[in-house]
Amino acid sequence: MDERFIAKRFPICKRCLQKMVEQRKTDKDEPNETKESVRSVLKLLDLPYLNDVYENCMKGAADGVKEKNRRSPFATYIVMMKSLPQYNGLHWEHSEFEEEYYDFESEDEVNENSRIYKQGKKRFGKGYSPQDIIFLESEYQDWIKRYACENKA
Repeated sequence: MDERFIAKRFPICKRCLQKMVEQRKTDKDEPNETKESVRSVLKLLDLPYLNDVYENCMKGAADGVKEKNRRSPFATYIVMMKSLPQYNGLHWEHSEFEEEYYDFESEDEVNENSRIYKQGKKRFGKGYSPQDIIFLESEYQDWIKRYACENKA
């Protein structure tokens, strides 16, 4: 949690965060949880958005649990992020989005940027936005074409 907050507590209660995600003004409104609303709250909380994990939470919420006892996908996601050790220490900058989120234009550009993104992610690791990874990998490829590189240094 961010050091800006007194006693390392987030200044918004769980119910209000849930209302923000569900885009409710009052308790009587119908919930409308979207990926965009989840992302905006996770960014506020400085927690990562991992698309595959969130998709699994959405599938789990849809599986035959009684309506009254069912947790929202967001609530399930938060529990996983806070309790499972593999997500310990991850922040918003570690987010992994679905491929459509990257705003590629043509199909050729999608294929090229997807290839560059995969290479760059392997080379530079997590912690960068998709645009940053594509930029870094493109610059790296340009660099090694212009100069002889016999080793990593």
